[in-house]
Amino acid sequence: MDGQGLPPDCVPQGMPKLVERYRGSLIPSRAFADGGIHEAIEQYEDTIFYELLAEELALRDLDGQPLTRENYDALMARIDTYLSEFDEHGTDRVTVDLDKG
Repeated sequence: MDGQGLPPDCVPQGMPKLVERYRGSLIPSRAFADGGIHEAIEQYEDTIFYELLAEELALRDLDGQPLTRENYDALMARIDTYLSEFDEHGTDRVTVDLDKG
């Protein structure tokens, strides 16, 4: 959070509703100040959830290898594939085989 109670990555995370520019600085938007931002916060939380899930699944697909220069492109391609899936279908097509231990 910044000194005004804003997550520092509101704009890069697709949450421009939370901030506005005033004299070259980002300040809390009217929606943020008035408290009418629940939908924006939910969208932010969904975005973070899906990004973390995509990263974890991509790392799993690479057998848990840490990120390196050599596997960066493969990892990013996997993350993009998962994010596209989540954008289109959410978690509707995610399955877990509970019979395997």
